[in-house]
Amino acid sequence: MPRERTSGHPSSEEEAAAIWNDLNAKNQQINDIIARYTSAPVPSGHSNSRRTNGEIQRVLERLEKIPTNTVADAARAEFIHRLERTTPGHEYWQEGPSSNLVLRALINERSRLPDILLDKIVGPQEANRLFKSFMDNWNHGLGLLDPRLHSPRTVLQRCPLLFTVVLAIASRDYQDRPDLHAHLMQHAKLSAAAALTDGWKSADTVQALLLMASYPPPVARYTEDRTSLYIGMAVRMALDRNLDRASGVQWRTPEEKAELDNHIRTWRACVLLDRSSAVKFGRNPSIRDIGSLSYAPTGRDAQTIFEIRIFGVVNHFLYIAKSGHMANDYLARIRDANADIDGISDEIRHTPQLEPNTEYGAFSMQLLNLTMDYALMVINSFAFTKELEYGNTTGGIYLGECMKLATSSVARVLDRLVLFRQFKYSPDAWFEYASFSAAFLIKLMRPQFANYVDRPRIAGLIKRLVDMYRSPAVALRTDNHLPRLMSQFLENAARNIHEYQQAPRPSGSSRGLSRSPPTTPSPPYVEGTRFDAPPSEVLEGFVWDWFGDVELAQPESPDIIPIAEMIPQRLLDLFEQVSNPKAEPSSTDVSTDNHAANPLPASTRLVPFDNTAFLPPVPCNSASDLSPFPSTICVNNASSLSLPPRTSEHTHLAEFVVAYLTTSSGDQGKLDDIVAGIVSTLGIVPRGGPKEENVRERVAMFLGWMKPAQHAVFVAQNTNQANPDRVVTGKSGANGISSDLRWVSQSPRGEIVWRALTAPGDSRVFEMRTYFTGPSGWTVISDIDDTIKVSQVNNRIALLKNTFVEEPTAVPGMSTLYHALNAKLNPAWFYLSASPWQLYPFLNEFLTTSTPDAATLYPRGQLILRDMNRSAMPVYLSALTMGTREYKFDRLTKIHSWMPEPNRRVLLIGDSTQTDPEAYGDAARKWPGWVGAIWIRVVSGVDVSKEKELNAPKRFEKAFEGVDRRLWRTFQDAKELEAAAQGLKV
Repeated sequence: MPRERTSGHPSSEEEAAAIWNDLNAKNQQINDIIARYTSAPVPSGHSNSRRTNGEIQRVLERLEKIPTNTVADAARAEFIHRLERTTPGHEYWQEGPSSNLVLRALINERSRLPDILLDKIVGPQEANRLFKSFMDNWNHGLGLLDPRLHSPRTVLQRCPLLFTVVLAIASRDYQDRPDLHAHLMQHAKLSAAAALTDGWKSADTVQALLLMASYPPPVARYTEDRTSLYIGMAVRMALDRNLDRASGVQWRTPEEKAELDNHIRTWRACVLLDRSSAVKFGRNPSIRDIGSLSYAPTGRDAQTIFEIRIFGVVNHFLYIAKSGHMANDYLARIRDANADIDGISDEIRHTPQLEPNTEYGAFSMQLLNLTMDYALMVINSFAFTKELEYGNTTGGIYLGECMKLATSSVARVLDRLVLFRQFKYSPDAWFEYASFSAAFLIKLMRPQFANYVDRPRIAGLIKRLVDMYRSPAVALRTDNHLPRLMSQFLENAARNIHEYQQAPRPSGSSRGLSRSPPTTPSPPYVEGTRFDAPPSEVLEGFVWDWFGDVELAQPESPDIIPIAEMIPQRLLDLFEQVSNPKAEPSSTDVSTDNHAANPLPASTRLVPFDNTAFLPPVPCNSASDLSPFPSTICVNNASSLSLPPRTSEHTHLAEFVVAYLTTSSGDQGKLDDIVAGIVSTLGIVPRGGPKEENVRERVAMFLGWMKPAQHAVFVAQNTNQANPDRVVTGKSGANGISSDLRWVSQSPRGEIVWRALTAPGDSRVFEMRTYFTGPSGWTVISDIDDTIKVSQVNNRIALLKNTFVEEPTAVPGMSTLYHALNAKLNPAWFYLSASPWQLYPFLNEFLTTSTPDAATLYPRGQLILRDMNRSAMPVYLSALTMGTREYKFDRLTKIHSWMPEPNRRVLLIGDSTQTDPEAYGDAARKWPGWVGAIWIRVVSGVDVSKEKELNAPKRFEKAFEGVDRRLWRTFQDAKELEAAAQGLKV
C-alpha cells in the first residue's frame, strides 16, 4: 500500500506531470527495443522463426523490467513505485508484458508458438480453414470471438491456447482429416493444463477454458469429467483480471471499446456457464456478484443475458430447496419461480436486439424458449418428485405440467431447432435439454402412470428424438458427439417399452445410418436420485440423476412409492396387493349409437354421485360456455356427448358424475386375504364383526377395475310427468369416470331421484339425487376430513383406522351449525374433499345418515372427490395430503364459473391440517366479490410436533395476506361461530 503523503512531496499536479513524462519515456524505450529486435535477422539454423533460449531470455528480461503504462493501472503502479522506492516487492503489483498486446504478440510469435504448428500437425492454410469454420459454425455457441478482434493471426498472437482450442473444436466436423480432432483435442487439454502453471492470465485464456467447458471431450465416467474444473479455472482467472468490473470502465477510442466489449462478453460467458453447470450438477453457483446486465450491443449479447437470468431463477429456487427453507411453502416457491420465468419470457418477446426476423434471431428465440422449457422442467420436476415422496403416486398437478413441458421441449428440437444449420454445431448443453425431458418422459412410461399419460405419443416422440440425434442433420461424423451418445442412451432406456417397440420410425430414417457403436459409453451421472428419493438427495446431483435413474432395460414392473415409516410394513404389503393385479379383465366398449336403448351390462357396477342443479349465469347451449375447467373427478380424456338443446322445461344445469367399475374372478380371494391381513395387523376384534365388514366394504371399492368407454341412462323417478326426464351420460374416460353437464327440469319437491336402466332380470338399483338451488344467495363449500368428520389426517395409523375400520365420527357441533346455516341462508351445498372417489359410498352415507334431530347429519349437497385408481392404493394415506391447494383451487374455479358473483356469495369452511387456508386465500384474492367469509377449524391433539407450525398465527396471516381481516377467522369449537353465522346477511 502507498505511504501517506508528507509535506516534502511535490503537489499532485507536479507528480502527475512527472509520472506521465516518465511513462512516455519508457514507452519510447519499449518501442526502441521492439524495433531493434524485429529488425534483426533470425539466426541461420533456427527453424519456425524460433530464437535461442538465451536470446529470448535476455529480451524478456529487458521488457519485463519496463512497466507497461498504457492504462491507468500501470500509471498507478508507477505512482506507487515513485512513493515507495525502498519497499521490497513493489514490482509485484505491476503489470507484466502480457497486458500489452503488442508485447504479447511479439513474445507469443517468437517464443510461444503452439505445438500443433511447431510439430506440423496442421499447416497455415489448414489452420486458416479451420478457423473460418469455427467462426462460421461454432462461435454462436457462446459468441465469444469478435471478428473485429479475432482473426487467425491475432488469436495466435493473443493466446496460443485459444488458437489451439478453436482449431480443435472446428476439427470435430473436418471431413478432410477425420482423425485430426483427437490429436488437436489432446493438445488442447495439455495446453490448458500448462496454462494453469506457466501461462499468462488474460481474457483470452479465460475464453479458451470456457470453450473447453462448452465443447468438452466425451468421457465414460463422471470422475473423468473436467467441465466444472475448466469453468472454475476460468471464473477464478476472470476475477483475477477484473473482468467482472469491465462494464464500469470508460473507453476513449474505438479500439478500447472493442477490447472492453470483449472483456464484458467473456465475463458474462463465465456467469452463464457457472449458473448452468450449477443446475446440471445440483450445486450452488460460485459467482454471486455478476455485475451489470444492462449492456447488450448485439442480439447474441442479449441472448446471453436472458440465459443468465433464466438459470438465475433456477439457481435461487434450488438454493432455497437445499437450504431446507421450503418444507412448508414449496408450492408457493414453485409458483414464484414459474412466474419469474414467465416474466422473462414476456421480456424476450419484446426485445428488439434479438432480431427475430433474421435467421440467427429466429434461432436465438427458439433456443431461449428451449432453455425456458428446461428451466421450468427442473423446477416442476422437483415439485413432481416432492409429490411422489409424500405419497401422491400420480405426482398431482405437476404430472400434467411436467408432461407438457417435456413434450414441448422435445417437440421444439424435432420440429423447429433442427431446421437451423447452427443447431448441429451447438454446445453440448443444448442437446442435454431435450434429452433431460425425454428421460423424464421415459419415466412416465412406468405402470403407475398408465392412466394419466398418452404412452403411444410419448413413445413416438422419444423414437423421433433418438433417430434425429443420430441423423446427419444433428450428429457429427465423430462417434462420440453427444447427440449420438444421448441417442444410444435413450434407446437403451426405452427398448423394452412395448409402445416404443411398436412406434413407427420417421419416414426416410435409417436405423443403421450413423449409429454409435455398441461400446459407446453412456453420459456420466451421479447416483442417488429416484422417484422416491427425498429432496435432499434429489438436489445433490439434480439433473444428471434423471438420466442416471432411467433404467428400463429390464421388462417393466410397477414401482411402489414408500410412505411414512410409522405404517407397519405388513400393512404396506397388503395395500401393495391391491395395486399389483396379475391381469386386467377385458371390457367391452359400449357404442354410443342408440345409447338410450342400451341398458347397463350386468358385469358393470355404477357409482353415481349426487349433484346440485343451478341456474346458469348466462344463457347457453353448450357445456363449454360454463365449465372450461377440469372435470369434478379428473383431468383425463373423459368424453362428453353434446349438451342437448335447452327447452322451456329445462331450467337448470347439473353435473352428472358416474364411475364405472368391475371386478375380476380373482379379486374376491385377494379381498379376503387383504381384509384378513389388515384385521390381524391392526388387532381388530372380534374377528368377523362389524369393523371387519367395514374394512371389506371400503377396500373392495379399490379392487374394482375402471371401465372406459361406458355410458349409462338415468330416468327420473319422483316426478309426475307422463314422460319423465332421462339423462344419458357421456362415455367414461380412461379412468372409468364420466362427467357431464346436463339440462334438468325444476322439481316441485326440491330434488329429483334418478335411477339407472339395467338389463332385464338385473335387480340392482343405482340411484343418484339432484338438489336444486335458487338463482341467488349463498353457497357453502365445506371440507370433510377434520372439518366435519374426525379423520386425524396428521396421524397415519389413526387416519387409516378412521377411514377403513371405524364408523365415522362427526366433529362435535358442526352438524348443528350447518343446519342452522341451512335454515337461515338456504344455500347451495358443496362438500369438497381430497379423499379418493372410491370412498364416495362411505362419505355420502356419513353425510346423509339420519339423526334424532334432522333427516340427515349434514345438509344435502354435491360431494366433490379426487381421482385415484387401484395402483395408488399403497400411497393413499400420503396422497390425501399432497397437492390439495391446487386441487381445491381448481375445483373452486369451476364452482365459481357455475355460480359467480354478483348473484352469489360463498362461505368457505375448512381446517388447518392440510392447505385449506392457502387455497381459500387464493380464492379470496382472485374473487374478492365472491368470497363472503372463510372459517378455518384449528385441529389440535393429533400430532403436536406438526400442529405447532400448522396452527401458528403467522401461517394464517401469510395464507390470507391481502384478504380483508374481517373476512376470515379461525375456531376450535363450533359454538365460536354462532355469532358469525348470525351475522351473515341473507
